[in-house]
Amino acid sequence: MLVPREGRAWPALGLLFVLATVAAPAVAAPPVPGWLRMNIPATGSYLWRYLPPGADPTAPLPVVLFLHGAGGAPENYQDYVREAADAAKAVVVLPKSSSSLGWGLGTDDQTVAESLRLVKQELPVDDHRVSIAGHSAGGAYAYLLAYT
Repeated sequence: MLVPREGRAWPALGLLFVLATVAAPAVAAPPVPGWLRMNIPATGSYLWRYLPPGADPTAPLPVVLFLHGAGGAPENYQDYVREAADAAKAVVVLPKSSSSLGWGLGTDDQTVAESLRLVKQELPVDDHRVSIAGHSAGGAYAYLLAYT
């Protein structure tokens, strides 16, 4: 127990309070279910992440990387993947390719890898349940990435 003696304890208590406040780590807000657009600074691209409302963001989650078709964009597929993601309680990640011609050009391999890395920074991911899929040219590139 601190007993003030000649007023010396009060400044020490004030200093301890300030240090405890500054040194305390900030508590991150829990991830919000639904769609979240994230930029990918390493490639100049972006992704959309979907967290189903029924998923537990404190436990390792399955992830599906879904690659859009040529001439498309991730936004075009949000309505098509949401219901399956909700049923499976799986996170869906929709990255944007570097070209409207499809996948496999420019920094697409890095965009896919960075998409997964960024989602892992936000959510716990079950590394044994990460998959990749896609539509049309995105499906073809998903096949190539899965086997390399």
